[in-house]
Amino acid sequence: METPEDSLQTFSGQEVLGTPEIVLSRIIAEAEAIFERRGVPREFGKRGNFCGFASDLVKRAAERGGIETTQTRQLLSVHREFGNTDDRSALQHAFNTLKIGENAYLVDLSFCQFVDPKTGEIRQANIKGGGSAEDYPQLSQLMRNGFIVLTDGSLREYLKMTTSATDKSYIDSATVDKLLAQKSLEYDHDEEELDEFLDGTRI
Repeated sequence: METPEDSLQTFSGQEVLGTPEIVLSRIIAEAEAIFERRGVPREFGKRGNFCGFASDLVKRAAERGGIETTQTRQLLSVHREFGNTDDRSALQHAFNTLKIGENAYLVDLSFCQFVDPKTGEIRQANIKGGGSAEDYPQLSQLMRNGFIVLTDGSLREYLKMTTSATDKSYIDSATVDKLLAQKSLEYDHDEEELDEFLDGTRI
């Protein structure tokens, strides 16, 4: 029987088995399987405070497939680096960026916690996001697939949906190259810690 590790084609810098999106889907499937086995589906209200775990699971799955370009980003820091001066306006969150060949991707397996399926509102407790899900064409793909192709346009859309800042003009200067050059965040969660968090023995 093929294991998750076997299903990932090692990326050597030349080519991968199938398209980059197929490889990325396998990485996401491996991380998702760990959540699903623990009864934490990718649904609204189910993955609050799980962004650090999700980011680590994606990074480790990617590394097992030979992809060493996966980074964890702290959303608040990203907004700050691009010029946001109001930390209270940005969602507290973490996500991944990675590259497969020349293609860059944004991976976020816990964004579902912010999107109310009834109203479409994007929010985190008392922090509002950038409006409604219907305002952002890329969001449906992110919610469905767990990733979006990372371009300057999709990055700016992601940033706009994750802040309630009155003046969002700073986002207009955001680029993928600048994002990937930012310092990444290092989490070190494993499956045992995830289990402890779920049963309430880890805070």
